[in-house]
Amino acid sequence: MEKKNIYSILVFALCLAFINCTNNNEADTILKNDSSVLKVYLNEENNVTVNGEKVLLENLDYYLSSRKNKVSKIYYSRYNSQSPEAPKEVITVIQIIAKQNLPISLFTDSTFNTVVEN
Repeated sequence: MEKKNIYSILVFALCLAFINCTNNNEADTILKNDSSVLKVYLNEENNVTVNGEKVLLENLDYYLSSRKNKVSKIYYSRYNSQSPEAPKEVITVIQIIAKQNLPISLFTDSTFNTVVEN
């Protein structure tokens, strides 16, 4: 009986810790290495990579759609994301990502370590 109580307390504590993350950054950090996340990055040459794999812009919609059932979230970042001047490809990439109807998190660079603050 005592082991069951300890187990219940541990499970409750873990659930509480996850639920009480102080912000989305902590929750995103927990999920960052999850295979159900697609990391889309637009580099300085305006080439797109998804989880490090180069994908032609004209194939991005198909690539993301074909993996939609296996993922729960999309992370997006681009080279020099803090610059007000964005390459024209940004709009296309974001439209394709939004079309997937999955939650999206924006990051500051290719490491996907820092979430863009609202």
